[in-house]
Amino acid sequence: MRGIPGLIGIGCFLAGIYGLGRKIVLTTGSGGLFYSSGRGWWYGWWYGIAAAGTVLLALAGLLAVVFLRGQARWIGAGLLGLSGILVVFSGRAVLLPTTLFEFLVSAFLMAIGVKLFLNSALANRGLGY
Repeated sequence: MRGIPGLIGIGCFLAGIYGLGRKIVLTTGSGGLFYSSGRGWWYGWWYGIAAAGTVLLALAGLLAVVFLRGQARWIGAGLLGLSGILVVFSGRAVLLPTTLFEFLVSAFLMAIGVKLFLNSALANRGLGY
């Protein structure tokens, strides 16, 4: 029973991510090392690294936030921030229009989810301790 608020928090956070995530489309580059963008030749190797780096940093950051204790959780937040920077620099994120209401509801769900999770037994010691 002590883990129920943590599970509800994870659910709220995932619902908030889904609310914003359905308005973000990530695309990939085409071709091999070189491809034409219509305005000349661009080097395509950076886009593959940025896409893989984004996913790996986001996954490592999420795992660090969930499993590290105390002040070490800042490492996870930094990795999540770096993954966001890679998305911006790769230029492969297309943002679809969203309303202010959708954004606020998603941000509220994420904030409540994080608060519930971090104050639960799951985040502090786990269910078995």
